[in-house]
Amino acid sequence: MVIRQLSDESIATLRRLIGTTIHTIWCPNLDAAGAHLAAWTFAMLIEKGRFINFACQWSETPIFLNDSWLLQVSESDDPVNIDKSEDGAYRGVCTISIYGAQPIERVEVFEYQSETDQDHPEETTLYDQALIFQCAGGRSFCICCMLNGPGIATYLHFSEDISVMEEMIRGSRNRLVLT
Repeated sequence: MVIRQLSDESIATLRRLIGTTIHTIWCPNLDAAGAHLAAWTFAMLIEKGRFINFACQWSETPIFLNDSWLLQVSESDDPVNIDKSEDGAYRGVCTISIYGAQPIERVEVFEYQSETDQDHPEETTLYDQALIFQCAGGRSFCICCMLNGPGIATYLHFSEDISVMEEMIRGSRNRLVLT
């Protein structure tokens, strides 16, 4: 079985988001399909000069080509994959604005497991697929790795739309809740 879960460092970084209000999410590009947004990476501005970055690595099993992803969450002084000019200004930034933003109260980690083939158990994948951020006031948003969405396999996906979020986590189970 191929297991790809968030690292301890990524989980510690997610815990840092509890109580934080996210107004803007930065990314180097942005593909849109209705309420479904996709990009190479996302970065949440948590305070002046500090970002929480989200990325994923895509892989597939050697025989059946079952997909799996490794979500990565890190903190840095700059958003990942966004260039800076010589005078320090960010260039080529796309942003997602969260209007009426409220503090994040909990982060839920959803994992997905592919169907098990008894003859080839090594082809089974188990990976953390989605992060749902529950905010005060009942709002939420999701960042996830998802095949069959807009974009390509290494894109992360974002939505605040409940029906899109349900689609993103369909077939997954809640593995971890951070409060």
